[in-house]
Amino acid sequence: MKKILNFFENSINYIENKNITILSIFFSVYLASILRSFLEGYTNSLNNKQISGLIDTFFHYPLWFLGVFLGIIIVLFVLTKEKIEKITKLFVYVPFVVVIPIFFDLFLKKENVSYSFITSKFDNAFLTLGGDFISNGIKLEIIIASIFIFIYVYLKTKKIWKAILGSFFSYVVIFTFLTLPVFLQNSFEFVKNEKENFPTGYFYRSDHIKSNFSEKNLIFSGNSTSLNNDFFLENQTSIIFSTTLLFVDICLICLIFFFYNRKKFFSVIKNFRYLRIVYYFIFVSFGIFLSGGIPISLFDYILIFSTFSSLFFAWLFCVWENDEVDLDIDRISNKKRPLPQGDISVEEWKIIKYFFLVFSLGFAFLSGFYVFLLVLIYISLYHIYSVPPLRLKKVIILSSLVVAINALIAVWLGYFVSSNTEYITEFPPKIILFVIMVVFFVENIKNIKDIEGDKKNNIKTLANILGERNSKLIFGLIASLFIFLAPFVFYFSLKTIIVSTFFSVVMYLSINKKIFNENHIFLIYFVFIAFFVLAVLL
Repeated sequence: MKKILNFFENSINYIENKNITILSIFFSVYLASILRSFLEGYTNSLNNKQISGLIDTFFHYPLWFLGVFLGIIIVLFVLTKEKIEKITKLFVYVPFVVVIPIFFDLFLKKENVSYSFITSKFDNAFLTLGGDFISNGIKLEIIIASIFIFIYVYLKTKKIWKAILGSFFSYVVIFTFLTLPVFLQNSFEFVKNEKENFPTGYFYRSDHIKSNFSEKNLIFSGNSTSLNNDFFLENQTSIIFSTTLLFVDICLICLIFFFYNRKKFFSVIKNFRYLRIVYYFIFVSFGIFLSGGIPISLFDYILIFSTFSSLFFAWLFCVWENDEVDLDIDRISNKKRPLPQGDISVEEWKIIKYFFLVFSLGFAFLSGFYVFLLVLIYISLYHIYSVPPLRLKKVIILSSLVVAINALIAVWLGYFVSSNTEYITEFPPKIILFVIMVVFFVENIKNIKDIEGDKKNNIKTLANILGERNSKLIFGLIASLFIFLAPFVFYFSLKTIIVSTFFSVVMYLSINKKIFNENHIFLIYFVFIAFFVLAVLL
């Protein structure tokens, strides 16, 4: 027994001290889950030996397994107090345990298995490793995982009671993820007859979910005559599962990052540029308002949530990329940002940046082709704005125009995710012009605070060409004019005229204050929009 424990201890120490990248770990989990999905399609009697769909294969199943592994990592960290980066390294090898059920069920037991979720009698299922609806191979997988977890915790703590707790809470994590899809199905009324004790499998589909947003937001259109109703339903349920699991996994990754280094975690949180996020969210909301689309089901709300999330992480990726390139400028004008302060290394910065990119494109893909394409354009425009060789932020006029176009894209995201039209030509032209013009000049206002840094780095903006005094005067007048003209573009009434006149004066005075503050400008815009909407509604 001692030799066995020594073998495990030496193996664990070897893996923990290896130079394993975070990319290798996530690739290992992803590869193992896809392999499991493919083999499961071969053995699963519920789906007639078909390979699972696109969203299930590349999103639903990998995100499910990733969530389980992330949850177990957190359990091991809490119990052992080992460095979480060391625990995480173990999972470059561990994920391939997920193929055990396939080989056990198919090749050893010769079983034609129905891989399914737990659907009822959760107390009994918990005590029997999933009950009758979980295959013997999966039960063996859970037992093997529990044994390894027991050994790991014992070797790290030398306490049997902690090792028992490690196995128990890891099983709780696994069981929770096993039952999660069933809770989601019940909440969306997928399971109509709760009295029947039938398995709800990976490929089980129920009635069509009523939705105003489904027809063109699924990656494969439900209108296509080449796709039957079952495939359409598979897209709906897969999107529900995948979006939920992606959100849960991101929360778990954030928690692991917090355990890794609290100071770095809060440095990242502080660098989000929250006012800009609200700024873009208002544009998306404006697009939804213009479309006239009304969500009628939780599925519609999930699509809206996914659209907002894709833009949120796209913005963070663009911020991280811009800050990486602008490090020398920020050492002058933004010294408190994480990179100039040295709170986060450049290597860690890049890892976080690409996490944001993956999260953004993941949510965008699950939101449908329109959102995916628009988010790709949004990211691409900000890339050529920030990064050499083009680096359009150095080109006067074009720099602000790129930002203005991206604001319009945010409006389109909201409009096309919720509207019944598929044509950009049906979007009101006057709104396109107004959004681009307003954001173009607001972006130039923002550059007032960067005049010194931009001059030293030879970045040409209207602000540093005109000088601080003239910039404040001219941009203040233009910004005030746009606010004043809002009633003539959107909704004309005495109330909206009064609101616009008042805030146009406030905006001019704020821009021309001796000490310029960019955040005050955004706050005035947000408050103006809120009062303008109230004036329209009341």
